[in-house]
Order: sequence, then C-alpha cells, then structure tokens
Amino acid sequence: MPENNQISSESPAVHRVKLFVSSECEVCDQATAFLQQWSKNHAEVKTEIVSVLNAPEEVVRLQIFYTPALMIDGKVIVRQDLSVEEIAELLPE
Repeated sequence: MPENNQISSESPAVHRVKLFVSSECEVCDQATAFLQQWSKNHAEVKTEIVSVLNAPEEVVRLQIFYTPALMIDGKVIVRQDLSVEEIAELLPE
C-alpha cells in the first residue's frame, strides 16, 4: 500500500470540491458558473454546489459566515467570501 505522500498509478487520488453559495449573490453566481465550466475539464474531481439554504446544519457545523465558501477534500473551509480568481488558485490541478 502506498504511503500518504505517494500516488498509486492504479488508484489516482480523487479530489472533492464543494462550493457553498447563497441566493442573490452576484459573486456566488460567478463562482457557480466558473466551477461548472472548470469541472468539465477536470472530470476526475467530484464537484458539488450547495445552497446554504439547503444545508443549514452543515453551514452551522462548518461555521460558514460568508459566501461563496470553498471546501476541498472534506477539510475545513479553505476560505470564505472568495472571488472567482481566488477559487481558481485553490482548486486542485
């Protein structure tokens, strides 16, 4: 079994990206459009766009105060109140 810092060619690491958005948020709309387009070229990355209104328990648990907010690989929110440019920089290659 490979160590954590090694990537096996038989089972590539699958990244998961979750974007939390709210309604009537222009930056959220831009981030959603960007992530949808980005995911077309990164089929190996599982992407999910979640409205904060549809996941209130998760929003409270993760302490999301501003949107858009980004979570990568199930880790605590990477950043909140992100611009599209910042999201692009944070996404896995």
